[in-house]
Amino acid sequence: MPHANPYPPDLPMHLRYIRLDEIRRTFNKRYDYWGITLPEHPAPSGEPDDDCDGMTGWSIDYALGEDDDGAPCLYVADNHRMTSPSFYAILESGETRKFDSVGIGFGYDPKIPGDHDRREREYFRHNRQISSLENLRGVGWGDNYYPVREDAGKDLTDAQFLKIEKFHESFARERGELETDGETVFGDDSPFSLWFPCTFRAYGLKFHSAGHHLEWLRATWTGRVDLAEAAYAAAPDDSSFAALRARRMAAPADLHSRRWEIGRLYGANRHKFLQDDDLRAALCATRGRLVYASEGDDLWGRTPGTAYELEEKGNCLGAALSLLRGDLLNEREYKRSQTGQ
Repeated sequence: MPHANPYPPDLPMHLRYIRLDEIRRTFNKRYDYWGITLPEHPAPSGEPDDDCDGMTGWSIDYALGEDDDGAPCLYVADNHRMTSPSFYAILESGETRKFDSVGIGFGYDPKIPGDHDRREREYFRHNRQISSLENLRGVGWGDNYYPVREDAGKDLTDAQFLKIEKFHESFARERGELETDGETVFGDDSPFSLWFPCTFRAYGLKFHSAGHHLEWLRATWTGRVDLAEAAYAAAPDDSSFAALRARRMAAPADLHSRRWEIGRLYGANRHKFLQDDDLRAALCATRGRLVYASEGDDLWGRTPGTAYELEEKGNCLGAALSLLRGDLLNEREYKRSQTGQ
């Protein structure tokens, strides 16, 4: 449960549930040599203010969240050209909990027939599982995995973006999600829609739907505390919610804009499906490409039955949920491999 707020009321809402003093000390100590520090008021997810991808050689993503026991923490995924990737959480006490991280290579015995192919499959299976665990905690990053942070893919070219979509599609086919060219079509009345009534928590706050969370995230990313508080205060039956549900938007002008929107929609939905076993099971049970059918909305949805192309600029909600489904299935696969079940 969120503790009493020790910070001034003008502090961003997503920082009012977590004490950052020891977290910041631990984070800054790890990267002290390079002068990399956690921002004074970190966003819900992002990168340190310092130049991580330049002379320092570091690539660092962080995300505020809660551990499996509900305790506030900071998730971090990092990589340096001279080290192996790391994935860990820093608790409010400053304690660090390390998780499995993605690998950077694999070994095999050339004398054993088929050993290379077997090791390669194991290597990619492990990496896609760990990548999904990172994505579900808000620190997805890297060239080989779909980035799902709010500012997802800002440095990727369209060619790299399409490569990533094809990479995920190949794993989806391997798991049987795309065993046919069919589609799972859903509309505004579906549990998968943004405005389906449900309750979940994120950053110590209670949200009434993924759409509610999305609008709060948009306001939070402006840096305006007053706008975030207004978005959060909107009730499910409020006229502002009705206006948002009725909104129809045009498709983004380019793939760059589309992947930003997919990142936002993924982030708005991940807490919803992680915290509701029935919703998660329903999403994981779908097959084929998820398509949000909404008349006149060429951004979040598209017209069912139209030809699918990786380069399409619409159906952002369907694409985000398809990626989320893949990550949830990878997480389930990983947990089973750890328990031997």
